[in-house]
This record gives sequence, structure tokens and C-alpha cells, in this order.
Amino acid sequence: MADQGPPLWYWRAWARQHAPRPLVDLRQEMTQMVEDYWRSFGSPTARPLSGIGMSPQIDVAEDDDAVTIFIELPGVPEDKIDVTFSGGILSISGEKEIPPEAKDQHYALREREFGRFERSMAIGPAVAGSGIKATYRHGALTVVLPKATAGKPTARRIPIR
Repeated sequence: MADQGPPLWYWRAWARQHAPRPLVDLRQEMTQMVEDYWRSFGSPTARPLSGIGMSPQIDVAEDDDAVTIFIELPGVPEDKIDVTFSGGILSISGEKEIPPEAKDQHYALREREFGRFERSMAIGPAVAGSGIKATYRHGALTVVLPKATAGKPTARRIPIR
């Protein structure tokens, strides 16, 4: 008797696995687009403004005493960076200019970002505005926002009578 090939159950399983699934594929593509969109914002609390050329990445750390913002700005001169705090919103803006020698080049690949940037994030009103400090070293900006002491809970010993 001649070999008739794989049994019918094999072909049914193969068809289920390899058949076109347009709705499943569409859902996967839409999910990927939404994830890429939200990933481009860096974090839910730090959002770039639309129409801005550059979107530097931000890290936000918090402890009992302060909120600390870390932002990498390689190649941005210190005098081109502006940090403001108003109404519980921290805004960091600036500009990274295209080097003159790079303007006339024809690139096959260009991953560096240039242009204006602005990042704003809600920190909240519980920040002591007068104690905010910003330092810029080796292309990294660190902003420390101390928490207001009035909003901190204080612990005290309660005597038992």
C-alpha cells in the first residue's frame, strides 16, 4: 500500500496554526502601536509636548525627604537648559543645536536627536519651592525638590497612663 501522507488530524492542526487570522493579526498590530505610543512618553508622569524635536529620558526617584529628577542631556550646553517650578509643575526645556559640520552631511543613518525639547511633570504642591536645587554634570541634569515640612507626618511618643 502506498504512503498517503500525514493523517487528517495533522492537516487540521496545521491549518489552525498557519491559516490567515486577520483579526488576530490586526489586534496584535494595534496593541503594539498603543504600547509604542505610551512608551514614547517615557513615564505616565513625565510627558513630552507634541511638536518638539527631542524627547530626553527622565528618571524620577522619591524618598521621605525629596523628589529627585534625573535627565540625560548629552551635548546640550548648560546655558541652553531652563528649569522652572510653578503650581506644582516642574518643566525642563532647552535646545540641542545641530553642529555646523553636520548640517551639510548626507547620512545613511542618524540616531542622534537635535532640536528643542520640553518635559513637564506634575510633582504636587507639597514641595518646598525655595529649596529646589539643580546640578548639571557630564551631560546629566539632576533636580532635587525637597518636600515641604508642613505636609510631613511627625512621630511622637504617647505616654501610657
